[in-house]
Amino acid sequence: MRRVLVTIVLGVVAVAAGACGSDSSPPPDRAAPPPSSSPGAAVDGSAHTATLAVCAEAVKVSKAGATAFSGTLDELWLLAQADLDRATIEARSAQREKALRTVLDNWSKTLSALATQDVIPQVKAVLEDGARTVDRLNDPADLTSDGEATVTLRRISRKIEAACTN
Repeated sequence: MRRVLVTIVLGVVAVAAGACGSDSSPPPDRAAPPPSSSPGAAVDGSAHTATLAVCAEAVKVSKAGATAFSGTLDELWLLAQADLDRATIEARSAQREKALRTVLDNWSKTLSALATQDVIPQVKAVLEDGARTVDRLNDPADLTSDGEATVTLRRISRKIEAACTN
């Protein structure tokens, strides 16, 4: 039994060694393409590098914005249920709404600014769409329900993350 096992192991080692070979250069049909010297290659590389940095920032600000929105809605609901006089509730609600509008305005401006950088077209389009949507939802005249706005803002965050991972 031992001889059979040793023979099998030696056979596997011999096959593996033969398959690997000692020549480290790739076969001619699998050789790496020569580096491109066209000016577009540098632009594509810089766009890719810029896209990575833009994506990191866009994902971060979008997650923070969506979280701030839903968190503020929760705070406003709790405030409305609080045992406080009407004037206090309205004053605190106005403060929170103003702070939330500032967060949404900053979110939209950040996405717009990031979209102007040298990024791939797919990411640029998603950033521009996200900025427009956040602007629309931040408009005091917008009649979107709180629940729909929350879902939409979370969807924007996920959409940006998806565009950045593709």
